[in-house]
Parts: sequence; structure tokens; C-alpha cells
Amino acid sequence: MDHAGIGMVVDIPLTSSDVQVRAGSAVYKTFDKPLMDSLRSSFTSPASLRRIPVTITAEAAVGSPIGLRIEDNDNNAVYVHSEYVIERAVSRPTTGEEIVRQLAKLGNTVFEVSESDIDLRIEGGGDIFIPVSQLNRVRSDAVSRLADARIAGWRRSARARHRHERSADSAGTLRAAEPRALVADISRSSPAVLLAVSVSSMDGVRSAIAGGADVIYLGGERYRGEDAEAFDLETATRYVHQSGRRIYLNTPRIASDSQMRGVADAMSGARRFGADGVLVSNHGVFRLAEEMGLDRIVDSPLNVFNRMSLQFWAEHGAGLVTLSPELTLAEIREIAKYGAVECIVHGRLPLMESEHCVVGGVLGGSGSCTARCENCGFELVDEKGYAFPLQMDMDCRMHLLNSSELCMLDHIPAIVRSGVSSIRIEARAVDSERAGAITRLYRAALDGCSARDSKSQSMCKGITREYTTGYYRRGVL
Repeated sequence: MDHAGIGMVVDIPLTSSDVQVRAGSAVYKTFDKPLMDSLRSSFTSPASLRRIPVTITAEAAVGSPIGLRIEDNDNNAVYVHSEYVIERAVSRPTTGEEIVRQLAKLGNTVFEVSESDIDLRIEGGGDIFIPVSQLNRVRSDAVSRLADARIAGWRRSARARHRHERSADSAGTLRAAEPRALVADISRSSPAVLLAVSVSSMDGVRSAIAGGADVIYLGGERYRGEDAEAFDLETATRYVHQSGRRIYLNTPRIASDSQMRGVADAMSGARRFGADGVLVSNHGVFRLAEEMGLDRIVDSPLNVFNRMSLQFWAEHGAGLVTLSPELTLAEIREIAKYGAVECIVHGRLPLMESEHCVVGGVLGGSGSCTARCENCGFELVDEKGYAFPLQMDMDCRMHLLNSSELCMLDHIPAIVRSGVSSIRIEARAVDSERAGAITRLYRAALDGCSARDSKSQSMCKGITREYTTGYYRRGVL
């Protein structure tokens, strides 16, 4: 038997005597042959490929290159000629039927042609000789250039449509040459930069507001442990709005099909309670928020790394875009010209999220996980002695956090000069009192800095013992 169904018992022989497996250990299947065969057939089977009909005109004459013109049904056409110069046949000439048959072999390209749509013109009689390899070469060159012409034509028409849509001078319409403002109430000409704080509890909301936050991101993954708390979004929204600030529901980074119902319910609550919108980290949640008519802020897991990806999300309705934390200040300054962007300036950033929980795998019971993470903290220590905290959420996903806390307090003036619309403090992994203290320091830095400032008066060393400036200064390359 070479396969097994649900509920069947499978014996897996261990080829090495050094391998020891404890009873109850999880076994993961890393390769599914039927699935891979099915996927492979989806892109190797010619039946599922929609082909584009073309016509071919070929010219042949002794002493001249092969001339080939190929045209599709969208009026894209290219003309190529071979490097090979046609010779007069010495013994067996190449027939017109052979030339047509060879030119019709478009193989696994997106194009198709029938022999009746190939117009062959042989000058000076039919006594010519063309090697099959030369016919294949000139045909492949023509097909490649036609594909390039179709792509170039599509890009030109897309740009023309984009210019047409954005060239009007009516109210609310921007000129194509201007950087696009992504949120109406954040003026690109204003020096003011908003301060956003991401928290996970009502105490965190109060501390962040007291510390001077302009925007609150509430929610996301709920982590296990003593501080795990379910928040009341209605109460939080009312409190934030009474304080004259804005609040957005933070949604999970990963949401499986079975979890999307819970995400949809949470976003329905955000709309019902009057929250200002949602912070989204994946395409599925973004689409759902769009269908529900909620304002959307793109979060860093969507990895906006250049102006093209920024403009993509802007054109799909994002009001603000959080940039990748791997960008340098110089790169942020270049991208910020094209829209309203936010960068994360403080917090212990996640490095990895995994369905496999190391704590449960090592300390779990033989039958099920004993939830040791509920009572104490865990960390992974690398060979250099750096400790990376672990947090487990309510869906039993493991989150590996950076060993050092990101802190850009010393560089707030430079960040403000880069043109960002908002900066964010990630305070979900700290207690509410410390979240409030950090928020106050960044509030003071924002209020006190100007374009002439060289550095902030408050230093990162006063916040955390070990900190990093991430990729802001060194980049990823």
C-alpha cells in the first residue's frame, strides 16, 4: 500500500538506530504526492491554457535572411529576420509545406496558429535550403518579441487609464504628478506627525491616551498568560472618542478559514460601535473589511517595501500604509513622497509566527498540551546567549520576538523629516504602566523636535537596558 486515508494506522520504519521518538510526538507530513501531481497537471496540461490566435507571414529568398511577421488579434505585431542567410539547395530543397509545418509549432507558448493562417512567400522559385534549427530560432524570436509587445501595450493602456482617472481638476481628484494623500485628515503639507500606540487591553488604552497617543490600535492576537484580558471594544471606542482621539481594531496577522468568522464578527462590532476602522495584516482580512465598508490601514506584515506596493494599496482603498520595518531612513524618505505612511519606532518586534508551539512540544503531556505557557514565560537562547521571548496566543500559535527592543527615540527628528504621517509604538507585549511611560517620552520628542533638531533630549538607554535601531540605519543588504 502506497497511501493511507483518514483514521488509518501507518507504520513508519526508522532507518537509523540513533533516532529516538517519544510516544505522543507530533509527526508532520512534508510532501503530498497526489496534491503535487494535481498541481503540476494544472500548469502542464495544454487543455487548461487559453491560447491567443496569431497570423504569420514568412518571406524567403536565396541570399536573404528569413523574414517573419507575427500578429495577434489585438493588433500587436512584430517583424524579425534571421541571422541565417538562405542558401540555394544543392540536393534536397526545403519545401513550403515543411516551412509552414515548422512555423506552426508554437508548442507550450500562449499563442496558437493554424497552417492556413501562415502566409509563405518564396521569391525566385522554390529551390531553397533552410535548416530546421534556423526556422525554430526565428520563430522563437518572433514569439518572444510578440509577448513583450503585448505586455508593453498593456502597461501603456494601464498608465493611460490611470492618467485619465486622475487628471480631472474636480473636487477630490488628484493630478497624476502629485503624491497621493491616503488619509483626508493628514495633510502632507503639515509638519504634524501622529503618534499611534498598539495595545491589547483597556488598561493599555487608558495609559496610551494619558501618555499622549493620537491613535489607538486595539486587539490583534490575544496572548496567553497572567495579563491576558478580553477587552470591550464598545467601551474602548467610547473612551477614545471622548478623549478626542481615534481607535482602530487590530486584526490577527494570520487568520485561517475557520477563524475568519470570528474576525468578521469583530469587525462587525467595530462598525457597530463606531470605531474609525481596522488595521489589517493579510489580503483576506483586507478584502473582508473592504466589503464591509470599513476604513483600512495596512500593517507591516504585508511588507510594503517600495512606492509601487504603496500605490497598490492606496489604489485599493488603504487610508494609511505601515512600511516594512526593514527599510532604512533614506528609503522611507523616498517612499513617503508618494503617500501617507506609518513606521514602527518602538517595541519588541515579532521575528516569526509558527503553528508549532515549541513549549507544548517539549513540555506538553503525552495526550495533549498542558498549557504551561499560561503560568510562566519562556524564551529561546541562541549560541551567542541572546534570549528571544516566546508568546503563545489563544489559537496556540507561537510568536518569537526579537531579543532586543526597537527604540528610535533618539532619532525622532530624522524620522519626522523623512515625511512620515504617523509613527507607532508596539506596546502589546508590555504592561500598561510602562506603555504609558514610553508613550509620554515619544509624545515629548514629537512635540519638542523641529527640522533643526539634531537629536531628542530623551535617550533610549533610559527606557530599556538592551535596544536596537533595527534596519533604520544599516538596511538589510
